Amino acid sequence: MPPPIRTCILTCGEKNIASSDASATKNRLKTMSSLTASELKEKGNKAFKNGEFEIAEENYSLAIQKRSDDPIFYTNRAFVRLRLQNWQGTVSDCQRSIEFTGKAPNYKAHFYLGRAQLELNHPHEALTAALVAYDQVMYPESDRERAAASSIPSILTLLIACKRRTFEARQSEHQRSKADLLVKLEQSLQDTRRVGLQRIEEDLRANAIGPIQAEEERMEIESTAEQEIDNLRSFFAVADPTNHPKKEIPDWAIDTITFELMHDPVITR
Repeated sequence: MPPPIRTCILTCGEKNIASSDASATKNRLKTMSSLTASELKEKGNKAFKNGEFEIAEENYSLAIQKRSDDPIFYTNRAFVRLRLQNWQGTVSDCQRSIEFTGKAPNYKAHFYLGRAQLELNHPHEALTAALVAYDQVMYPESDRERAAASSIPSILTLLIACKRRTFEARQSEHQRSKADLLVKLEQSLQDTRRVGLQRIEEDLRANAIGPIQAEEERMEIESTAEQEIDNLRSFFAVADPTNHPKKEIPDWAIDTITFELMHDPVITR
């Protein structure tokens, strides 16, 4: 039985819409391909200001296709990719931008790189990038860079976040190290227990001790081993951070000059 007319009409209509959208996209890309790289960048900037991030990314990508050695194009696309939460894409664009600028200042690329690396849970890499951005803004080499002083609060916020995350990463690593140490110490106690039981069996076979004495010594070795393992686990449990409230690092505890944790901060009113 042929499908109902209504279904056929809807299907045909959907095909027409899809065809129309594909044609519109093709025409738009054809029009954009006739623009220069700078014109595409400006279109991207306009789309970004209007909150049209996908369109902005597309324009910056086309600009890069036309002029792939301009670091500004990569930095602009990195920024819009931050808004799109495309962290790995942001990292790639920032690295390309920095590659083209070399040792020349490029604080935006380093700043965006730091933000993306932090989102990817790479706090050490994020801190390195944020410190470079901070140095370039704090110690500018040109008037253009001096105008970037307004970015200092945002960079400071990123630096403090990076320091906090690196501290948390060190805590996690310390916890993993303690867990590994606990396993090794337990294994050592088990080895001592096994050697002791083996010695008893050897003495028993050599008639150096009798069955009753052998059983008593076995019980003593087993009891001692269990007690030592329990004590060891209790000791590590007391030192385990997961059994205590999480340490939160307040912003004021991070020195805004060295960006290290202050050991003896002086609080004034």
